[in-house]
Amino acid sequence: MYGIIEISKAVHEETLKTGSRSNKRLKVAHDMIASDIMEKISSTKKADIEIKRLSENKNISGEATVLYGINSKKTVDFAIYKKGKLMFVGGTKFIESSYNKNSNNYCESEFAQASLLSKNIPYFSITTIPKAISSEVSKHNDLYLDIEAIPNVLLCCCFVDNFENIDYTYGMSYDKLISKLAEVLNE
Repeated sequence: MYGIIEISKAVHEETLKTGSRSNKRLKVAHDMIASDIMEKISSTKKADIEIKRLSENKNISGEATVLYGINSKKTVDFAIYKKGKLMFVGGTKFIESSYNKNSNNYCESEFAQASLLSKNIPYFSITTIPKAISSEVSKHNDLYLDIEAIPNVLLCCCFVDNFENIDYTYGMSYDKLISKLAEVLNE
């Protein structure tokens, strides 16, 4: 299993190579997260599971999934299907620098994706933030607490310190989130 530290390192390295606007860094992260999920799926269930996402893998279409929420359509980072039935949607945020500049965008995006819950589709979110800017986030923590209060939302928001230590301030640990997804998919 890669785990959140390895994924954060890979995203950071890709950002240095291709820039923060490149979706190549997301493709790398999405493939690693999908691999972590599939690793927890029993061998007898793997054929039933499809994880749609941006991907570097040439055997996968590599396109984001567009779903319809309450008021509009929304592109999601992950759409996880079991035997063709949509089981989970998810999003990722790998924040590399200033949180304050985009804090509203981050939270609005999370709420918009969580609005898909109107269809009773559980939503998961994985957000990493450098520990160095954690004080900026604490000014906005009420937004994350609001998201955490929504039923059917599995939230993993962590501060990564020099790609060595993790502080799970909001939600559950990455490992627990992946295990929770796999538990439902293994049923």
